[in-house]
Amino acid sequence: EEVQVEALPVLKWKFKAGSILTKPPLVHNQNVYFGPQQISGGGYGVFHALTLAGTSAWLYQSKYFGGFTSPAIGTGAFGDLGTVYVGVGRALIALNPGGTVKWTLALSTTTASGGMFVCDPVLGIGGTIIVGFRDAMGPSGEEPEYVIGVNADGRLYWKAGVDGSISASKMAVATDGTVYYGAIGYATSSSTLNALGPTGSVKWVYSLPSRASQVVGSPTLGADGILYFGSSDKHIYAVDAKAGTLKWSFTTTLAVTAAPAVGSDGTVYVGCADHYLYAITAAGKIKWKYLTGDT
Repeated sequence: EEVQVEALPVLKWKFKAGSILTKPPLVHNQNVYFGPQQISGGGYGVFHALTLAGTSAWLYQSKYFGGFTSPAIGTGAFGDLGTVYVGVGRALIALNPGGTVKWTLALSTTTASGGMFVCDPVLGIGGTIIVGFRDAMGPSGEEPEYVIGVNADGRLYWKAGVDGSISASKMAVATDGTVYYGAIGYATSSSTLNALGPTGSVKWVYSLPSRASQVVGSPTLGADGILYFGSSDKHIYAVDAKAGTLKWSFTTTLAVTAAPAVGSDGTVYVGCADHYLYAITAAGKIKWKYLTGDT
């Protein structure tokens, strides 16, 4: 069944960012937060906080070369209420609610200028900030990647090596602190969904059918304890978050690169490269699909 929707958006305001934005802003507590992911001509970017009316609340001028990640905002449970955590270049920055620097932690272990974030910051348990990071190229040509846990005061808490390359832009975190992310393996040539404990230890690894089956869509953890994610092999997967076992997979016609959203009734909503928005039941059956544009 195809759903037809007729609605036209109305522009309320626009703000000139000065560089290239490739990720959506974060709206939190009456502010809109964003920084450019690509700096026109290279150089040092500016991270912005805007009011909901589109005017500047404050800005942070980066001292690190490169673009910004999407931010995460502290909840206040560990003295970090309103703290903005954002990656830029090789450093994780914590900004106070007014935009001043709270602390800075350089994550690259190889050079002063190398390294880049491969996953946006997310909040873990105990005030931990979780990021994915690719270090600068080492003497033998490798660029190792890590999932890293940082304490709310800016101290490195744990660091887990990744077998290959992290393949999605954001990780999922469960209430017990388990961290989930997708990776393309180098040593095993397999693409995997991975679960780490709250201190970085491996809990389980779910291997997809082939290296071509990459977890290109960020995983979403549903209230039912199931992880939902899209893949380059034209499938949406549902994996048990506790056991790491497949519950079901749903076939589309093209790659699924978007992160799914899960409704209160368990319906899974996800966009696909075939121009359709899919609604899939908790049992993995099609509910409806909506054509978003010309094929």
